[in-house]
Amino acid sequence: MNSIAIRSAETWLAYAENDLAMAARGLQPPPITESACYHAEQAAEKALKAYLVWLSEERVARHHKLGELAQRIGALGGARPPDTPLAVLEDYAVQVWYPEVPWPSLQEAQRALELAQEVVAWVRDAVDL
Repeated sequence: MNSIAIRSAETWLAYAENDLAMAARGLQPPPITESACYHAEQAAEKALKAYLVWLSEERVARHHKLGELAQRIGALGGARPPDTPLAVLEDYAVQVWYPEVPWPSLQEAQRALELAQEVVAWVRDAVDL
């Protein structure tokens, strides 16, 4: 792996960590649950993109489909991430910004943060950075 790909993966992971921090802040009183869920999804997404860059040294697609990112990881020979966090988090990429969709509860937002932390930790272990 070349140093540019390593730095790019590290940068994606740093962005993921920043989103985890923002998700955690969104849970502080008074909680902003839609923002917490959005940043939880973003943390997972950026972590998966770090893994893709680490695996393939290529630029990643600009979309929010966690399942597709996971499939691409598998296609490149990487270990497939756990499905449950991805399925739960994927909807928060866009859904929380539409007024007709009820805001997530505090419990849902806390769960989203936990799942995002799981994905980021899983990627950190997988890429060994």
